Amino acid sequence: SNPTVHNSEVQGQYLYASWYQDGLRMLDISDPSQPKSVASWPLNNSPKVALWGVQVRDQFVYVSDFSYGLYILEFKAE
Repeated sequence: SNPTVHNSEVQGQYLYASWYQDGLRMLDISDPSQPKSVASWPLNNSPKVALWGVQVRDQFVYVSDFSYGLYILEFKAE
């Protein structure tokens, strides 16, 4: 199956998108014609997810999951 974006939110130059079983993606959209992947979650050793919604407040990203409830993630620019 091909994962699709369910919910997304733009904060500044970043797009945060929940992709169901494919997880959360963070893209730099400062150049909308060439979005760049910045971060993703979960990593290979994380549990399977079924992400639904995403909200961003300050450096925290709140992501809802059908099976596990709410994840609170922190993204830091490097």
